[in-house]
Amino acid sequence: MDKLEHYRQSIQALLTEYVATPISNGAIESQIIFDTQRDHYQVTNVGWDGHRRVYGCVLHLDIKDGKIWLQQNTTEMRVAHELVAMGVAKEDIILGFQATYVREYTGFGSSLISSSAIRMRINSRLSIADSCLMVGSNSVSVIGCFPTMRLC
Repeated sequence: MDKLEHYRQSIQALLTEYVATPISNGAIESQIIFDTQRDHYQVTNVGWDGHRRVYGCVLHLDIKDGKIWLQQNTTEMRVAHELVAMGVAKEDIILGFQATYVREYTGFGSSLISSSAIRMRINSRLSIADSCLMVGSNSVSVIGCFPTMRLC
């Protein structure tokens, strides 16, 4: 079995196991969402706890560039550690909910992005000239500000 398929099966097994335990308070359903074509995996809680509406993503994992990105975890489960126990390499787990400057200290992957990848991502989102940005080997400097510039 190749690495990506192992990662997909590990994520699906982990999320399926999580939703097998019903939520004890309220009429809340945990829904699993698997987008295996684009490698997005989520658990969403939907329902009511008395008069309070419950709706939200409690777990969200993606597979991007051969790595598992843990985007959201509002559960008590230690998802990254569970994945390691399932045979996923620590350096292939990116804690996406942590700031990039913190990731290198977590013991998991740090997702360092090359300057050419940064330039491609910025260029694809800007409608202004590339000359407003200086991309160095390890940093990006904005040398011009435009009120309509959006980087997301």
